[in-house]
Amino acid sequence: MKRLISTVFIILVIGLFVYFNTDNWSYSGRIYKNEINSHITKIEANGSRFKVFFAEKSNTGFKLNINEDISFGYSNFFYTSTFNITEPLLKGDSLSKPAGSLQLSVFKKDSLGKPIFYKTFKGEK
Repeated sequence: MKRLISTVFIILVIGLFVYFNTDNWSYSGRIYKNEINSHITKIEANGSRFKVFFAEKSNTGFKLNINEDISFGYSNFFYTSTFNITEPLLKGDSLSKPAGSLQLSVFKKDSLGKPIFYKTFKGEK
């Protein structure tokens, strides 16, 4: 019985290790390869960093909004630490990032409500 419990524990630890490494690789690849042309819809504190949610374009006109970062294939958020963002971002700020790049441009609205360039944040892969 003790041997069975030890085996199950070892398999569980290995499984969690593989899962979180795969999850991290999936996140990094998604951020690099996907284009972002959107606006911030929500910002959540997540430990020492912030999770920034943005609206996704949809070619079909329908978007399933999943806010769980535990699921593979997530694509509507990034962590502020990915782009070394130290200044506060606000709900409604616009975001732009070309595919295959880690240069995130942020646009804030002026007093007339028009987006003006704020800053570019460089990401790390």
